[in-house]
Amino acid sequence: MYWIRKGGQDPASYLSKYAGRIPLVHLKDMAADAEGSFAEVGEGVLDWTAIFAAAEAGGAEWYIVEQDRWTRPSLEAAALSLRHLREWGKL
Repeated sequence: MYWIRKGGQDPASYLSKYAGRIPLVHLKDMAADAEGSFAEVGEGVLDWTAIFAAAEAGGAEWYIVEQDRWTRPSLEAAALSLRHLREWGKL
C-alpha cells in the first residue's frame, strides 16, 4: 500500500480497480514527513479503514506486514503494527 501511495495513487481505489485479483495485500505505512518515510502500520498517513474495506470487498485473503526501516527498536515497531491490526480486528 505504501508504494501505491508513494507513486501518487490512492491504495483503496487501486484495490477496488483490481478487485478479485489481489489475494495478498502488502501493508506498509507512510510517515507524515516530507520524505514519506516508512512508518509502523497505523502510525502513518494511509487510510487503513478504506484500504481494508476495499481489500475485503475485493476478496483479499492475506495481509503481509513489512517495515524496511524504523525509528524505534525493530521488535517494538513490529509490536506496534501488530497492536493496531488486533485493534482493527484483522488478526
